Amino acid sequence: MASNKITELSQDVFKTLSKLASLNLENNLLSSLPPNLFKTNLQLTKLVLTSNELDKISATHFQGLKKLETLSLSKNKISSIEPHSFDGLESLKELFLNENKLEELDPFAFRHLRSLNILDLSNNKLRALSPRIFDTLNSLHELHLSDNKLEKLEENIFDDLRNLTELHLENNDIEHIADGTFKNLNHLNSLYFYGNRLKDINGKIFKGLNSITYFYIEKNPIKSITCDSFNEVPSVEYLHINEIPVEEFSADCFSSLKNLRMIKIDKTKLKVVKKATFSGLKTLTSLFLTEGQLENIETGAFNDLPTLERLSFYKNRLSKIDREIFRGLEKVDTLILSNNKITAIDSTTFELLPSLKFLYLYSNNLRELNNDVFHKLPQLTHLVLSDNGIEALPSDIFQFSKSLIYFDLSRNKLKIVEQGTIPTAPKLMTLSLHANEIQAIKPGAFDNFKWLTVLNLSNNTLKYVTSEMFTGLNQLASIDLQNNKISDMDPNVFDNLPALRKVLMEGNKLNPTVLDIIKKKYNVP
Repeated sequence: MASNKITELSQDVFKTLSKLASLNLENNLLSSLPPNLFKTNLQLTKLVLTSNELDKISATHFQGLKKLETLSLSKNKISSIEPHSFDGLESLKELFLNENKLEELDPFAFRHLRSLNILDLSNNKLRALSPRIFDTLNSLHELHLSDNKLEKLEENIFDDLRNLTELHLENNDIEHIADGTFKNLNHLNSLYFYGNRLKDINGKIFKGLNSITYFYIEKNPIKSITCDSFNEVPSVEYLHINEIPVEEFSADCFSSLKNLRMIKIDKTKLKVVKKATFSGLKTLTSLFLTEGQLENIETGAFNDLPTLERLSFYKNRLSKIDREIFRGLEKVDTLILSNNKITAIDSTTFELLPSLKFLYLYSNNLRELNNDVFHKLPQLTHLVLSDNGIEALPSDIFQFSKSLIYFDLSRNKLKIVEQGTIPTAPKLMTLSLHANEIQAIKPGAFDNFKWLTVLNLSNNTLKYVTSEMFTGLNQLASIDLQNNKISDMDPNVFDNLPALRKVLMEGNKLNPTVLDIIKKKYNVP
């Protein structure tokens, strides 16, 4: 009966359906329900009233539904729930009241729902909760209180929720959390309270959260995080500290988090990573310090991180990188330095990263590179140097990078491509020269790239294309020449490329007939 524009139901519409187990009235126009509407439907286990116009719930609506397990009242206009409305729903496991207009709740609204596993009250207008409103909900696993107007949490409000595993408090107006508020939530593994108004946090707030693995401190005006802040959450594996105005972390701030696998610190006012800030996190595999104001990293900031694999400083204000910050990071295989202000890289910068495979340096201010800058990276497979000011590269820059398969040099200032312009990389499979200033490609320019399968030359200023430009590319499967200035071309120019399957030529000045021939030849839609 879903999506039928039903505006009302008669008192006896379901009277003869005594064996009815599931009823879906979703997406109708019901503004009210007759009292005792389901009095003969005692076998109901699922009732969906989502997306209607209901504005209140009465104590007579669900009487006798002892077998009901799922009740969805979300996306209505409910502003009032009468006392005892859910009494007798002894089998109820899931109750959805999200996206309504609730401003307050009866202190005993959920008192008899001892089987309840999921309670969703998100997206309402709740400003406060009765201190004992969740008493007796011993079976509750998930509690959703996000997107309300809650201002504080009282100390005993969650005391009976001993089996809770997931708690959502995000996007409220919470300014204060009493010490010990979470003291009985020993099984909680995910806590979300981003988008609130907390100004500081201390370890006492989180007392009892012994099992939490996902911890989100985001979008709060927190200016300081003390060293004891994480003492009560030793099981945290994933820590997000995002969009808060914190300016510094003290040494060993995270040292109590012995199980930490990932830290993401994003959009803060952190300018300096101090020595020993992240020291001793022996299980950490990913560290992201991104989209911030970072200007300096002190030597020793990452001491003793034996399992670290991914390290990102994306979109900060770094102008130089000291080799010593990488000391001890032998297992790092991914390094992201993109969107900074780096103007030069020393020959020794990466020599302490022997396992590095993925290196991202796009959107910096690099104009030139030393010929030996990558010589100590034998496992490097992916290199992105796009969006710098590079006009040329040393021909032997990849002399010891025998594993390189992906190279992005797009949005730089190359003008002519000839043999040696692109340094030889014997296993290279993908090369992007998109959006340079390339005017010409000399014959034999790609002779040393016999394994190349993808070549992107789009958005340059090429005026013509000849078969001699691409000699030796016997494995080439895709070439992109879109948005150049090519006005004349033999449609058979690529016939000597036996593996070619895709040719993109849109955005040039080609005769439409020639363009159609190429499209048909290479099955381009």
